[in-house]
Amino acid sequence: MTTLALSPIWNGTQFFDANGNVLSGGQIYSYMAGSNSVQQTTYADGNQVTPNTNPIVLNGSGVIPTELWFLPGVVYHLVLTDSDGDIIQSVDNLYGSAQSTIPTTLAPIIS
Repeated sequence: MTTLALSPIWNGTQFFDANGNVLSGGQIYSYMAGSNSVQQTTYADGNQVTPNTNPIVLNGSGVIPTELWFLPGVVYHLVLTDSDGDIIQSVDNLYGSAQSTIPTTLAPIIS
């Protein structure tokens, strides 16, 4: 099992349209970097168990209903659209955020 990298953008973000209305039903498409046609899988969890739909449909609050995790070493292009498919924002060349491991026990200090 591969440990994934958290997307550096859009997790927990509430989206709005140009008029300031909640972007309920908006969509986020994930592609390989530099592409608008080659879809790239994202995941809802950091353990690569549950793939997100592509596109991810924003909930009634205009928020991604899951988390957005990337495959390590893969560069992504994310496209945010309204429910009609009109592009609101496009962000290319995204890498996942590096993960850090927190030890569950501390090593003794030797002096």
